[in-house]
Amino acid sequence: MTRIHPRRLLGAATALVLTAGLAACGGSGTEAGAAPEGKPEAESASPSPRVLDPDDDLLQRPILAKEFPGTGLDAQWRFPEGYTTSPDLRMASLSADGLEVTMGVGLIGDKVQQEAYQDMLDEIEADAPPEADYQPAEVEVGDLTWSTVTGGDDDSTLVVYLASPEGLDVTYQLVWQASAAPDDVPDRRTEEFEQFVGSFTLEPAEDGITSSTG
Repeated sequence: MTRIHPRRLLGAATALVLTAGLAACGGSGTEAGAAPEGKPEAESASPSPRVLDPDDDLLQRPILAKEFPGTGLDAQWRFPEGYTTSPDLRMASLSADGLEVTMGVGLIGDKVQQEAYQDMLDEIEADAPPEADYQPAEVEVGDLTWSTVTGGDDDSTLVVYLASPEGLDVTYQLVWQASAAPDDVPDRRTEEFEQFVGSFTLEPAEDGITSSTG
């Protein structure tokens, strides 16, 4: 595992995912899902979908949906119960038991997954001090294969997920931050994030939809 400071990681990743109207950078990109050249090999993980008992469902209704420009797709997701959702539907936050948690959904236009992932890692490595840490991985959730980066120190945890739908030169991002070391984040908060990731789907867009019930 290579070490990178999570707050530096937060700066790079959050700037990408939580800024409205994310701009595109040029570049040819490479095959989505491949490990970055010169970086540690991504770990492969294919968790089996878990069938939730209704009492185990930690996420809000309604389902949220947003058509990011140029995609022709509705990105749909659900944030955890008890979280405050931003007016644009893209962020949710919680302050409880001394812990601050934030998560969000975004899009990088005109970049395939591999290019966006490589750019993020390059920025992290350029800015981070030698003692910092991050861990790259590759995770299959639903119909998408996500390139991920996880960072943490004594009082911060950050996870970034990047994925490109087949046939589109854009990259969706899911970002999660908690104000505690990875081992100190309560299991419920981690499970909320895992369910949030599992709820993310892409469907053909219906004009005018910004949210729906389901």
